[in-house]
Parts: sequence; structure tokens; C-alpha cells
Amino acid sequence: MTLIDEQHGASATGGHHESVEDRDLKERIALWLFIAGDGVFFLLQVFSWFYLKGLNVHGMWRGAACSVSAACTLGDGSDLTHIVPKAASWHSLTVAGLVILSAACIWQAEVRARKEQNRGETVAWVSLGLVTLIAGIAVLCLQFTALPFKTISGTYASVFIFFMGSVIAHLCLTLFIGLAVWNRLRRGSANLKWQLQLRLARVWWVWVAFSGAVLALVSTYFA
Repeated sequence: MTLIDEQHGASATGGHHESVEDRDLKERIALWLFIAGDGVFFLLQVFSWFYLKGLNVHGMWRGAACSVSAACTLGDGSDLTHIVPKAASWHSLTVAGLVILSAACIWQAEVRARKEQNRGETVAWVSLGLVTLIAGIAVLCLQFTALPFKTISGTYASVFIFFMGSVIAHLCLTLFIGLAVWNRLRRGSANLKWQLQLRLARVWWVWVAFSGAVLALVSTYFA
């Protein structure tokens, strides 16, 4: 079916088919509603970090208020008499940088698709974005194995690991979306429909890069 057939299919079939632009409008509204909901969750994450850090019940944020005479008790029943070490900042900042770079690649792919340039260039930019995203996921997985604490090591540790879980879930969803777009472009579906879907992927990608970068900065500089 050609693009013209898709656009005028409604009149030929009694109004049962929407045009590409009509579907794109609904998909954009759905995407922005999803991002709005995810944004509320993101703000709650940031709020919980600063709230629990400021509250610091019984010194359980990082154990700074604990001492031998007034020890804090961890989840396993042992006493916390020292400050919980911070996670290595280079992991979080590297992941954030890679995801931002990945989003920039997808943006470049969308620009080339809109200008109807060589499809190979669009596929190459999407491929580069996916490789960069996978590298970010790999660094995040490496960070999981190198954490100097456990979830029961205090509030800072548990919230930090929750941040990591949230980021990796978003990155995996983004990877799934990116692979779908890449596969369709690779197979030659570089028409208006997939140009619009590439734009939708870019909007989500940029949101994930922004929210992930903010979480990385919060967990690095406000521990």
C-alpha cells in the first residue's frame, strides 16, 4: 500500500482507516501522556532522595550520626558504626553521558529522515545510537557489580540502588523501541509513517536521557 493509498483509504472503505497524520497525532498525544505520568514518578524519585537525606532518621542516610555509643541497626541486625561509602561517580556520569550521546544520534537520524536523505545514513545513525545505548547499559550493569554497599546498608544505599533499577528499566524499554525502529528502517520502510515513528522514538529517547542525567547528577553530587 502506498502512502497515498493510506491517506485516502478512509474514503474508499467507508471511514474505517485513518490517515498517517491522524494516527501520528493520536500516538503523539499518547506518548506525551505516558511521559507526563513517568515525569510524576521521576519527580517522586528526586523528592524521596532529598526528603530522606534531609530527614536522616537515626543517622540511617549514610550513618554519619552513628557512633559506637549510639549505633544504628542495619536490616541484617548488625550495627552501623561508620559512614557508608559513596558509589563511584564515574559509573553514573558515564552512563548519563552515553545515553545523552545516544539520544543525539537518534535526533540526527530523525533530521536525515525528515530531509529524505539517503536511507543508509538514517540507519547508520540509528545503529550508532543503539550501540551507544547498549554501552550505557553495560556500564550500568558493571556498576551493579561494583557497588560498595547493599540495599540494607542504609537509606542512601537503598535509594541509590532504586535509582539504578529505574534507569536500567527505562534504558531497556528504549533499546526495545530503538531495535524496532532500526529493523523497520533496515528493511526499507523509510516512508512518512516511519519518519513520524522515528520522531516519536526521539522524543522518548530525549526524555530518558534528560531524566537519567538528572538522577545521575543528584546521586553523584548530593550523596
